[in-house]
Amino acid sequence: MARNDPRSVRRAGRSYLAGMAYAHGAAFHPKLMVLAGPEHATIALGSGNTTLAGWQANAELWTVLRVDGEQSP
Repeated sequence: MARNDPRSVRRAGRSYLAGMAYAHGAAFHPKLMVLAGPEHATIALGSGNTTLAGWQANAELWTVLRVDGEQSP
């Protein structure tokens, strides 16, 4: 399966750390996902939920950064 294949989110939510951000008096709920391995890492920050709809069907905005090799944690 290719790295940018939306079917890869099927494994989402099996192992992750959740964090909180507080914005008093405002609606603030971006999502940050970090997928890190020994050779590659992907970081995604956006408005979509971690569902197939959030990645494919809904009108969402994402910024995605991918690194390989020595740049990966």
